[in-house]
Amino acid sequence: MRGQRPPGLCDKRFASAYLFAAVRPATGEDFCLVLPRVSTEAMDRFLLDFAATVPANTHALMVLDGAGWHDQRSVTIPPNVTLVELPPYSPDFNPIENAFAKPKALLRKAAERTVEGLWAAIGRVIDLFTPQECANYFTAAGYNPD
Repeated sequence: MRGQRPPGLCDKRFASAYLFAAVRPATGEDFCLVLPRVSTEAMDRFLLDFAATVPANTHALMVLDGAGWHDQRSVTIPPNVTLVELPPYSPDFNPIENAFAKPKALLRKAAERTVEGLWAAIGRVIDLFTPQECANYFTAAGYNPD
């Protein structure tokens, strides 16, 4: 049938975890949530929890790619946050794509097979990033991290 996926088996042996993260390029200050799925509801939670960490009388600008759960028409945007969407098909302007390539490769190499082992590996991998390295990803994408 056109427009429908064929019925098939679904492998449910694995659970997924998704990182929702933001970083302030000038300081390396970061915020991250690990959530079980990607959706507009998950993005709402991320934005709400992130906004609660923004100091009073401060406004945060968050640059996002065109993922479906980033759609400004669908998510609830806190008043102290502004979302700026990158143009379609512009991975060179997205510093996070390059930044996440490193931890993904290191986590695959760690090959942890338990949740506890994965959490420990994530902690080790995240500690490898310096504020300067984070700023470099933004500079390479054409942003001034200051």
